[in-house]
Order: sequence, then C-alpha cells, then structure tokens
Amino acid sequence: MVARIPKRQNYKAMTKKKQQAATRQTYTADQHEAARKMYLRGLYLTEISVLLNIPIRTLEKWQTAEKWTLLKGGEEIHKRAFEMKQSGKKADEIAKILNINRATVFKWIKKYKDEQNTKD
Repeated sequence: MVARIPKRQNYKAMTKKKQQAATRQTYTADQHEAARKMYLRGLYLTEISVLLNIPIRTLEKWQTAEKWTLLKGGEEIHKRAFEMKQSGKKADEIAKILNINRATVFKWIKKYKDEQNTKD
C-alpha cells in the first residue's frame, strides 16, 4: 500500500489550524490575583475556573508555581467557622462574615472536625 500525500490545500489548512492552536491566552495580573484570593477563601479550582473563565490547568500551574496551598493557613479559619457554628450562627451568616460561599462553610467545619479527630 502506498502512502497518500495530502493535497496542498489540506496541508495549508492543517498548518493554519496548528498556528491558531499555538496562540496562548494571556491573563492580566488582576485575574491572577482574583484567582489566588478566591482559592485562599476556600473555593475549588473548578469553581474559580467557571467564575473567571480560566482553564483549570492554568489555575493548577499557578497554584503549584506560587505554592498557594502553603498560603492558605487553613486550620485557624476552619476553627473560626466551627466556633461561629457552635455559637449558634447559621451557615449563611458565617458565609457573609467570612466572605465565602455557603458550601465552603460546611466544608471548613467538616475539615476542622476531621483535623480534631485525627489529633486525638
């Protein structure tokens, strides 16, 4: 069997598609900072991706390069959310006070309880 040589016009179309795919999206420093702040507030990368229209892979690269997980300082804020819940505040109120999503409140409270259980 003999290999077919693609027609010249198909070859040009293929190289044009490759060139278009090679162009990268650039992001402003404000977008970058907004993504980092959202992450530090407790949002997942998938949520940030949807809100800011930035691919998850890009967010993952930023996260690892800048070591966002070390900046998070999670245990204190989880404790604060837990204490507010123990004092009788509702999740909606806690979310408003901490400027985070309501679902994140539940996640943080659960994390704090898990952290306390592993220490004991």
